[in-house]
Formats: sequence, structure tokens, C-alpha cells
Amino acid sequence: MFKKFPGKTILFGEYTIIAGSKALVLPFRRFSGRLDMPEEPLGSMESGNPTRYAAILKSNDDLFGILQYLERLQESVGSLNDINTGLFKEQLVGGLFFDSSIPTGYGAGSSGALVAAIYDAFGPGRSYESMDLSELRLTLGQMESFYHGTSSGIDPLCCYIDKPVLFDGDLIYPVNVPTPPPGSGFFLLDSGHAGETGPLVDYFKRRIQEPEYLEIINERMIPLVEKSIDLLLESDSRLWGNLRSLSEMQYTNFRRMIPEAVHKIWLHGLHSGLYSLKLCGSGGGGYIIGYTIRWIEAMQYFNKPGIRLLPLDV
Repeated sequence: MFKKFPGKTILFGEYTIIAGSKALVLPFRRFSGRLDMPEEPLGSMESGNPTRYAAILKSNDDLFGILQYLERLQESVGSLNDINTGLFKEQLVGGLFFDSSIPTGYGAGSSGALVAAIYDAFGPGRSYESMDLSELRLTLGQMESFYHGTSSGIDPLCCYIDKPVLFDGDLIYPVNVPTPPPGSGFFLLDSGHAGETGPLVDYFKRRIQEPEYLEIINERMIPLVEKSIDLLLESDSRLWGNLRSLSEMQYTNFRRMIPEAVHKIWLHGLHSGLYSLKLCGSGGGGYIIGYTIRWIEAMQYFNKPGIRLLPLDV
């Protein structure tokens, strides 16, 4: 029986972690995925449920892609040798697929959970408590790079250990995140379409080569991100004001990453003070994270046709 892994949410630190900031990542257990074998051989499934068959076949084909990527890494640079690619291939020939409820392109950890599942099934088989989390992060990041071109490894690590994780440079700490005060909380706003991580991350990496932009990130954005993490973990009521400032900074400097359909909603939060929005993952689509200290009023405001919200447990 293969193990189930949750999705994840980068609560704070998307993009700025590339420039060296802290990041706080949470398991998103509303969604999950696990490796699985079809109940019957793939060839005999075609006449049954065509939609299910197509999904399994596509997932199986995608997994063959990451298998080939892992085999190339093992042959060319001698890395990831603790992944049993022989057993992985054997299972794939038998129809192995990833059965997931995690939406792709939404910043919810679809590739992170998949990488965690592969490592759990075909890795060294040791408990993470006995492993160096920094090294594990690098390994998982190298695997996830197949999907995004590059990966910090924070997503699959959070999915793998299924705990909130604070990343501070090379230091990694599983942490307990306090429940927000009554009447306040985080939520996810569905932008209505998926995003694409690779191009936006590449864009950000080009921008931080510009001295003026890098100064904004280092001198203004990163302090707001790291202060938000500290205030949340300390249950400090100043989190609300700090988040409003962070929301404004992201709207000004990350406009390209914010889906156009969300611009007016984002600005309404800034102008009304009812809620604050920030990116969830790379942006471009998918979910947007929101926070409010006037929960009932905010939920009433968003109770409109076409707007979909999910409460985000921390």
C-alpha cells in the first residue's frame, strides 16, 4: 500500500526565498495524492470508464518522464543513486499512476506531493527523523526540478514530512503554527485558472539582476515577509498591519504575477481594509492567499456568483 501525501501552501516566502529570505510552508491536507496501481491491467480498462482510463494513462506516461529524468541524472552526474529506478520502472510497466485530488498549477503542491510519494516508495526507506533535512531538501528539489526547471525543494519536503516547516537559509525547522485569533483567519481565493511556475520564476530571477529591483526586494520586501512569519508564530496582533503592507508591496512589485481577474479584488482589500491578499506560490493563476480580522464581513463580501473561497487551516 502506497502512502498518501498532502498538498502544501507557501504561506510566506514565495519568490523572496530565491533572494535568501525565510519561508513558512504548511501542509494543505484538504487535497492529497498517492501512488497507486490500477485494479486491472491497463489494456483491459479501456472499455470501462474512458475518463478514468485516460487519467491513469496520462499519469503513467508522466511518471515515465520523471523516471527517464532520474535515470539520466544517475548516469550523467551520479546523483540520486538512492532512488531505486529499476523498481520504479517495473511498477510503471505494471500501470503505476499518481491518484491525486491536488489541482495542478494552483500553488497547492501537486508536484511536491508527487515527488514526496516517489521518494517514499523508491527512496532509501528511512524515517525523515533520522535524516538530515537540509540534504533531504536538496534531493527532493533536484527531483522536482523535472517539473519546474529549478526547485528549492521546500514544497516536496513539506509534503513529505507532513508538518509546517520554517526555512531559514540552510536551517530547517518543523514548527507549530498558532491558530489565528477568533474572528480572523486565512483563506484561499480561486483565480479561476491555473498558473505556470517556470516562466514566472525565470522572470523574477532576471529582475533581481537589476540593482534597483534587488534593493526593493532585500530592503523592503524581505523584512515584511520575515516579520510576518515572526508575528504569526508569536500570535502577535500586529500581523494584520504587516500583512497589509506586504499586500501593497506585492501589488506594486509583483503585478505580473497577479492574475488580472484578481486585480480589482486585491485593490478593494487594500482600500477597504476588509482583507489583505498575497500570492500563493508563483502566481499567474491558481490560488491567492487572503487574511482578514473581520471574518464574517469578509465572507459576506465574497459571497458572490463566480467567487470561490476555501478556508485555510494553519
